[in-house]
Formats: sequence, C-alpha cells, structure tokens
Amino acid sequence: MTEPLGGAGFAEECLAHAGPILAYLQAAVGRGGEAEDLAQDVFARALASRGQFAGGDIRAWLYRMARNRLAMHFRRRRVERDGMETVRISRAGQDPGTAEASAALLGEERRLALLAEVEELSEPEREALRLKFSEGFDNAWIAGQLGVTAGHLGVILHRTLLKLRAGMERRGWAWQ
Repeated sequence: MTEPLGGAGFAEECLAHAGPILAYLQAAVGRGGEAEDLAQDVFARALASRGQFAGGDIRAWLYRMARNRLAMHFRRRRVERDGMETVRISRAGQDPGTAEASAALLGEERRLALLAEVEELSEPEREALRLKFSEGFDNAWIAGQLGVTAGHLGVILHRTLLKLRAGMERRGWAWQ
C-alpha cells in the first residue's frame, strides 16, 4: 500500500518526475528560466493540490498539470503578443549586413513563422505534436492522455502536420 497523500512520500514521488517534466516544458518553450519557472509552478500546484490526486498514475497526473499550465502560458503569451505593435529582432554584436547575420535572422524568422503556425493549432493538436516529437512518447500512451484511440491519434498527427506544411508554404517557406 502506498503512503498517505499527506506524507513526504508523495513529494518524493512527484519530484522523481522533475527531469522529464522540465524537459517536456523546455521542448515547448525553450531552455532557460521560462521552462524552469513553469516546472516550479507545476510542482508547487501538485503539492498544493495533492488532496485532489485520486491515486493511479502520478506521472500522467503531472503531465496533465504541465499541459494545462502550458496552455495558460501560451494564452497569456498570445495576449501579450497581440498587444505589441512591433517586434524587433536584433543580434547583438553582429553587423546586419553580414552573411552570417542574414542567415541567423532568416533562421529566426523561419522559427518564428513555425511557432506562429503552431500557435494557430488547437490545444489537442499542439499537445499531440509535443508529446510525440518532443517527448518521444508512443501513440498508445499519447492517445490515453488525450482521450482518443491510437488510430485516431495517427489521423490527428497526420492532419496536423499537413496544416503546418500548408501554413508554412502560405507564409512563403518551403516545408522540410
């Protein structure tokens, strides 16, 4: 039998998943402080709401919390971005006329275009992509998390990739 939810064992069991949860968040928002802040928030919320954990797969429960936290993060980011009038990309220490700076700026523009396309996807589509391609989970596990069959998940992933391809091509970027 497991230790009661109020015990230190619960915190230790949660923290045993800290590395994978942080990697999941880093795949979504990039490495650095932002992902660490999100992970800290996920674990603080998990410990604060341990009474709501009904037992079962604590890893799945933590991933659900992380997914919900990411959704809130991206909604907030979209509101902030929409409120900005201009976005300026600058590379400190690089002459904007150099080929290296031009290539870096082009790569950054492509990345931003892809991120914009990903933000246009529905939350289940974004989550399926994150879990499949960033985290490397198999379709059966992802399907269980999203509440669909493994076959339907394959359809979701295929259609989502087609949407991304069409969106990137519409923006003038070749799909690779």
